[in-house]
Amino acid sequence: PFDVGADFSMKIEIGDDELTKEPNVIEEVAYRDTWGKGADSFIAMMYERLVLMRDLLAEDGSIYVHCDWRVSGYLRLILDEVFGKDNFQREIIWWPNNVSGFKGKANNWIRDHETIFFIVKDKNNFIFNKQFKSLSEEYIEQTFVHDDGDGRKYRWRGDRKQYQDENEGIPISDVFDVPFLRQNAIERVDYPTQKSEL
Repeated sequence: PFDVGADFSMKIEIGDDELTKEPNVIEEVAYRDTWGKGADSFIAMMYERLVLMRDLLAEDGSIYVHCDWRVSGYLRLILDEVFGKDNFQREIIWWPNNVSGFKGKANNWIRDHETIFFIVKDKNNFIFNKQFKSLSEEYIEQTFVHDDGDGRKYRWRGDRKQYQDENEGIPISDVFDVPFLRQNAIERVDYPTQKSEL
């Protein structure tokens, strides 16, 4: 939800002809971003949809809501109202640090991140699969410097051995360092806020 005033129709070239593909009924309801009545209608629309999502969500489920600076404050309040403020888990910052070019031209602070809210239906009962970033070979070589003689490398963590082959990696934080998709990415489906599979 970005409230950018776009209808997500697209122009398609077929031979020498150019056609405009208008959204079908489902796309119009699901993806349109033109409300015509300002922020109030956008907020009302989001409230209704988030209530429905909450009702349809599994009891141990969670939801991630990606929005931009125009509506993040509104959506955080709506999410607190709909899911309960105690069920709010994290504000995730998506930092697509590979974006360049026009940054220096802004006459303001450089906007360099997107916001993703992570909310659960029940803070005492939800599924979360912790994600890890793989350790670099250099890090492994510099950190796991001991050997039991059987080829297994380890490091000391306090008074116990931590073996490299049992280490899952570095836990991923709530700052996602994931680049925007390139124009020619194989996975691209031309939705402006599509995330990389990384």
